[in-house]
Amino acid sequence: MKKAVCRQEVRRQSRINSKNENKVKKQTDLYDARIDLGIKKLKEMYEDSVAKIRKEFNLSDKDEKETDKETEKEQSNEQSNEQSNEQTTQEFIAIALLEAERIWLNVQVMVLENFEAYQQSSDEDKINLLRKDFKEFYDEFPIVSRYMICMGQYRTKAFRKFLLECQKHLTNVPDNRDKGYMQDQWVRRQADYVRFLWEEMQNAKLSKDQLKESDAIWQKTYDSLTKEFDDFKDLHKNTEEQVKKNEIKYKAELVQEFGTRIINNEQKLETSDTIKLINTLRDKVYKQRFLNVNKQIKNDVSYIPPSIVGDGLNIAAQDEYEYEMQQFGLKKDYKKML
Repeated sequence: MKKAVCRQEVRRQSRINSKNENKVKKQTDLYDARIDLGIKKLKEMYEDSVAKIRKEFNLSDKDEKETDKETEKEQSNEQSNEQSNEQTTQEFIAIALLEAERIWLNVQVMVLENFEAYQQSSDEDKINLLRKDFKEFYDEFPIVSRYMICMGQYRTKAFRKFLLECQKHLTNVPDNRDKGYMQDQWVRRQADYVRFLWEEMQNAKLSKDQLKESDAIWQKTYDSLTKEFDDFKDLHKNTEEQVKKNEIKYKAELVQEFGTRIINNEQKLETSDTIKLINTLRDKVYKQRFLNVNKQIKNDVSYIPPSIVGDGLNIAAQDEYEYEMQQFGLKKDYKKML
């Protein structure tokens, strides 16, 4: 009797497990189907955007593949024709827009397929994923790439406006420009993109308050990026100074240790090396004494004005001067007297 009850319980539990497994499988299949549908829609949107760009710039599939080669060829020939330069600029914009659409599609598909992993990843990990396959685009347009992969935000119109601003301000650089001009222009263009992206994401005509907010967003981005540059410069300067101090410190410590080892007979040198070292140290001592005496003379002896000033060229004096410069090495770098 007990065995029969046990068998019934096992069969009942088996039916429950089977039902749960079927339920989980249905849910998984439904989730996968939704992801597939989402990816299909994303690809349709991508193809639609690409078609619009090709139509605008009169590009065929063949043109898109050969655009890079044609652009390089035109640039290498250094054509001065304005129409040709304009065409090259338009090709660059078209290439950038098409590449951005391709990257944006890849980012969205990746998020759909690995949403939990994406949510848990740090911004640095996300950026590394983009850099791995699209390094050239990331290096060229870092802020566009960051907003794509980290914030999940991109608009074709915003990127187009950004490219036109770059063309306007970065291709016509004034000859007489202040130091840091190019850096400031670069920061301004990044701030432009953040503004354009925010405005396009409002999906409506901007009100006066929104226009003010747009200006505030631009200013905040500009100040933030400028501060990043200034902090980096300060860090680089401090690092350079510290490296120089460490070099001097380590050299002094090395010389001191080396001298101590020689005195204590811990450092063994060949006779020829010992003589060479002694001569080198003696020369350095004499040179330092010479510099000190020279400096003292300059400080103690007042300048005596010439008793007479004449015009003309004394060939004999010039030859004698140049001979002494070469013979006695009174100057480290010999320079002819003019």
